[in-house]
Amino acid sequence: MRRWTMLVLGLIVTLFGTIGCAKQAEKPSAAELIEQYEAPPEAMAIVDNQEIKLIKGSYRWRNSIADAPAPNDLVKDGILYAVKPGATLTTDFYDLPPRTVSGGLWANQTNTPLPKQENKLLLPSEPGIYILVINASWSDDDYATYAVKLEVLAAENTADTQ
Repeated sequence: MRRWTMLVLGLIVTLFGTIGCAKQAEKPSAAELIEQYEAPPEAMAIVDNQEIKLIKGSYRWRNSIADAPAPNDLVKDGILYAVKPGATLTTDFYDLPPRTVSGGLWANQTNTPLPKQENKLLLPSEPGIYILVINASWSDDDYATYAVKLEVLAAENTADTQ
C-alpha cells in the first residue's frame, strides 16, 4: 500500500512539474509583441549616461503608414543635446527591442550612415551640430524612423558635459 501511495504521489508531482514548466513564461514572438502596440514604441538614446529623447518620425506599423516631416523639420524646435566627440550611442526601445537598428547623419536631404561598433553607433569626432536619424525595424513590414539634434562639442569643451 505504501508503495502505491509513493508511486501515485511521484506521478502527481511529475505531472504538476511538467505542466508548470510548460506554462512557464513562454516568450512572445515579435509578431505577438507588435500586435500589443498601436504604433512603434517611444525611444531614447543613451550617450555617456545621458538620456536623449528621440522624436518619432515616419513609420509603417501593422499595415498603417504615418508620414512625418523630414528629419531637419522634425527636430528644428527640439532640444539640442551636447555630446563628446567620438562618443558612442546606444538605443532603448523599452519593452519592444527592434530586430535591427541603424543610424545616420541627415544633411542636404541625405542620410549618411554612421559606423557601428558592438551594437553602438559611433558619433562624429568633428565639432558641430548634427541631425541624427535612427532607423529601427521589427519586421519587414514594421519599422520606424526617429530623429534628434546633437551638438558635438570641441574637445576643450567636453569637461563641462561630465
